[in-house]
Amino acid sequence: MRRLESEFMAALKDGGILHPIVNRIQKDRTLDFQIRSNEVHIYYRGGKILGIKPNAKIYICEFDANYDRYKELQLPVFPKIVSSESDSRSIVEAFPQMKQAMDFYFVSHKDGSEREFQQLIVRENNYSIVSNATDYFIVDIEYDSMANDKRARFDLLAIKWESDGNHRKYPKKYLPKLAICELKYYTQALSGKAGLMDHVKDVSAFIAKPGNVEQLMIDVLEMFRQKRELGLVDFGAGDNNNPVEHLDNSIELILMLANHDPESTKLKNLEEIPDENGLDIKVAVANFLGYGLYKESVYDLSDFKEKYKKQIYCKFTDIDKARQLFQDAGFDLPAIPKELAKRIKQREEMLFSTREIPMSPNFSSFYVDEVSNNEVGDYALISYSRNGASWMAIHYYLVFGPLRMFLELGRGGMYTDDEGDAIQVANIRECFLLADKIVPAIMAMCKANDRLTIFCSDFQGSYWVAPSQYTQKIERRCHCPKDVLSEVLQWLGSSEEDGTNFMEYVLKLAEEMDGKEREEFLAMAEQIDREENEFEQRKIIYLSDYRKRLDKK
Repeated sequence: MRRLESEFMAALKDGGILHPIVNRIQKDRTLDFQIRSNEVHIYYRGGKILGIKPNAKIYICEFDANYDRYKELQLPVFPKIVSSESDSRSIVEAFPQMKQAMDFYFVSHKDGSEREFQQLIVRENNYSIVSNATDYFIVDIEYDSMANDKRARFDLLAIKWESDGNHRKYPKKYLPKLAICELKYYTQALSGKAGLMDHVKDVSAFIAKPGNVEQLMIDVLEMFRQKRELGLVDFGAGDNNNPVEHLDNSIELILMLANHDPESTKLKNLEEIPDENGLDIKVAVANFLGYGLYKESVYDLSDFKEKYKKQIYCKFTDIDKARQLFQDAGFDLPAIPKELAKRIKQREEMLFSTREIPMSPNFSSFYVDEVSNNEVGDYALISYSRNGASWMAIHYYLVFGPLRMFLELGRGGMYTDDEGDAIQVANIRECFLLADKIVPAIMAMCKANDRLTIFCSDFQGSYWVAPSQYTQKIERRCHCPKDVLSEVLQWLGSSEEDGTNFMEYVLKLAEEMDGKEREEFLAMAEQIDREENEFEQRKIIYLSDYRKRLDKK
């Protein structure tokens, strides 16, 4: 439990042997007083300048010798015993030299910036000229506790006690809240083993145990009470004697991202933070360069991502930009193969492609004829553009291995209302999901020199051509894109005839054929059966099954 025993508190108050030290802290805002388990740590620039702990009726004060490893300054010998006020005063008199030793140390050890920034947050919100106006009081830094055989560490613990009159006057009616704060100084701290995701998970796991939360709230309330007794929380000229005895059940987790480099992409990690039960995740931003925590500048995570999305996504790759732009339009991108996704470039505001654009994607027949008449390398193209006076078209063209897939999906229309738009968006999403399933299926089932062509358009009709068939033999039917994609997926999966022998299935397919066709089909199947070529077996079943379905249309 983080609290000081009554004897320790008495020694710190006016007339106590440790009071000269507390009195100096009240006057010197570069020093910060923190309570441990019947122990006091005093910080300067984020480093512990003095540790105080009781020993019978005396107190032992320690200064970290590492800060004066080169013995450049004349400092008192530590550890130092304090048994009288004069002993405390001698330590107070040594504070300037102790600070200087730490200043020299920090010149060559620059990894303490986060701790120093942490102390500035404490000062602004607890005992600066604006502390009574901010909405949070910092109760502890570097909170450390064992919970469920796992050590819990929190950068800062705060009480959210809103500064308006009613909240400050009636804390029993308007219960303050506990806030757990995670500070990340500079961009590099946002990733790695101590990244944002890990801390969110750790806090979520900690508060999932009611006993942990109960003990944490007891500690916070007691530390806050004792600091107020010692005059280490400044409420301004009017002061405030209203006790805080209970906290609201809800808990805030505040992410403090200090000196983030706006050109970094690491804020994208915020997208991975899930909603956590019982945890209100927020992000604090500076209030015109200050460190005060005002509720207006502590944003809900979703609000922060919306308000600062230009900075969050400023260094996205082009495929990242495409994902964001299309998400803003209401749907996710299809799963473009990784080999192509990394080559995607933004060609126009809503046009992304791995290739140069010879013709507007609205001229879909150009792209279909291109692959029919020429050898075209693999590419991916995704666009969102106007197609007519009132229609928008989403184009997804993918030439990849054996696959030639061209999707032209409509959105809009002169008389489309909100309900109709929702149906169109749902249709686009479903088509993309079907396309995502087709890509790996055809890569597994077809040879590299096979060609499967799919053309799906809400404007020109839809069709598909299986390997070894020819486009001119296929009637261009006006089926909806979703039906055609579903048919292709069914065709690709038609070999899953569990327990059926190849020739048994061939005979079943041949039942509806005429005499000559049946004879040729069975002769070809028997030849393939003798060769035990599994790929060709699958292929002949696919082609025959496809023709049969085609005849039924």
